[in-house]
Amino acid sequence: LDSGNYTVLAKATDGYFNASQPVNIQILEVTDPPVITSNPITKAYVNTFYSYQLEATDPNSDPLNYSLLESPYGMGINSTGFISWYANVSLPRIQNSGNIWKIGSVKVNVSTQAKDPYEASAIQNYTITVEMGKKAPS
Repeated sequence: LDSGNYTVLAKATDGYFNASQPVNIQILEVTDPPVITSNPITKAYVNTFYSYQLEATDPNSDPLNYSLLESPYGMGINSTGFISWYANVSLPRIQNSGNIWKIGSVKVNVSTQAKDPYEASAIQNYTITVEMGKKAPS
């Protein structure tokens, strides 16, 4: 049956008496969850813009709503799933043996969601490693 409202007639008998009663039944549409089809960009450089286009499909062709469930400060996602962020983070300084210092990296967690109007959803979790950018040769 297709989704919708239906009325059926329920009948009962005991051999002497008959009774019937209409019964309303609502059949809801079965919805399949969306599927995220894109692979995240997992590297960013400090003080630069990071972007990633989250892509998802819905087997029922339902419209999708995109959101960030976990993200670093300042990261945003728009209605088409485009994620943008200015990677303004502080990187740790790490001392090697002796007095040689190097700049470390920072890892930030991101969790994205694509959800259809029936609350079926797909979630993608990933980690971005933020590093110092490469300097141009002088």
